[in-house]
Amino acid sequence: RISVAPAPGDAGLEPGPLSLPNGQRQFDASLGQQVEILTGEIEARLPLRARDGEHHLEVTSQGCADAGLCYPPTTQA
Repeated sequence: RISVAPAPGDAGLEPGPLSLPNGQRQFDASLGQQVEILTGEIEARLPLRARDGEHHLEVTSQGCADAGLCYPPTTQA
C-alpha cells in the first residue's frame, strides 16, 4: 500500500492521482483473493499543483513479507 498526501498544515499543495507501475498478480491465501504486488524499487508519478513557497509531502507505505505477514505502515515526510 502506498499513499501520498500534503503534510499536515500544508494547505497550498494539491496532489493529483498517484500513478504506480503495474504490479505482479498473485493469490493471497490469508485474504482469499488475488492481490497486486510491487517488489524492489519502483518509480511513481504524482502531478502537483502548488502555490508559491516551500511545500512538504508525506508518503505512507506498508510492505508485506512473502509469508503473508504485513509490517506496520510507515510514513516519511
